Amino acid sequence: MPSFTLPVLSAALYRRLLRYVVPYRWEFFVAIIAMVITAATEPLLPALLKPMLDMSFVHKDPAWIHWVPVMLLGLFVIRGIANFISKFAMNWVGNKVVMDLRRQMFERLLQLPVRYFDDHPAGVLISKLVFDASQVMTAATTVVTNLVTDSFVVIGLLGWLVYLNWKLTSITLLAAPPIAWVVKKFNTRLRSVNRDGMRAMGGITT
Repeated sequence: MPSFTLPVLSAALYRRLLRYVVPYRWEFFVAIIAMVITAATEPLLPALLKPMLDMSFVHKDPAWIHWVPVMLLGLFVIRGIANFISKFAMNWVGNKVVMDLRRQMFERLLQLPVRYFDDHPAGVLISKLVFDASQVMTAATTVVTNLVTDSFVVIGLLGWLVYLNWKLTSITLLAAPPIAWVVKKFNTRLRSVNRDGMRAMGGITT
């Protein structure tokens, strides 16, 4: 049973955080679209490099020699702009959500009885208000960014690899299960370290 507790709690936490994103849904949507564009440029890069090398150095086609560098430059420009927009929009939404979280936490603290403050050190309360809210939102935005960007990158690159050689790609995918197991173990350990860090921050500010 304990092995299923953390994922459930994480999913519930992210669903709660998404409610805070609703007032800023358009900015969040722009960030997601920019992430998709950034991810789409990853498989396009090897797709352009292959004909550039073949047509430029092997066949010496003057049209390819002229246009492929221009296309590569345009690809990097689009990638840079999309990456900037995604990071700016996601950080903007994250800061707004952190501000809303801290406002609600502060309003809740004002309504608590005096006994609560007698039982809990001031440093722990300050840590929850200042540090924990920021950490939770940073983790949430990182998860969304990695989920969207990395998913499209993996799908695009896998599609390109299958197009080049599906047999070699199938052999490569055999390494996916052990890698997933290592990532899961590392993620569990990282959660524990993060919780210890939050407790330590509360102790420092006490």
